[in-house]
Amino acid sequence: MTDHAASAGFLGIPLWLGCLALAALGAMIFSVVLLGLYAMRRSTQADLPNVLLGISHLAAAFSCMLPWGRPTTPPALAEPVASPAPPGAEGLVDSVVLIRDTRTLRSGIPRGGGQ
Repeated sequence: MTDHAASAGFLGIPLWLGCLALAALGAMIFSVVLLGLYAMRRSTQADLPNVLLGISHLAAAFSCMLPWGRPTTPPALAEPVASPAPPGAEGLVDSVVLIRDTRTLRSGIPRGGGQ
């Protein structure tokens, strides 16, 4: 048996490269699971849908690093249903007032002046 035949692993992939790929895949899965468990322990029951959505985004990002991974966008959370407007409030419009300072910032170097 030649040296080349002994080092060939599954489907002609070298054994050391296959082991390295499996270790990288295991590290990615372990990190997603560990981060998910940590986030789920620290979140409240009401925030659980957002936490699970974040974990799915993280898993999708890690799967794009795999050779067979396809980048897909995980689904977003459903928008909460708006409560109906109270009677008589049909003509009211919510408005936002933006107040900003009209002064411009100047550098600390005085212009002109006899120095």
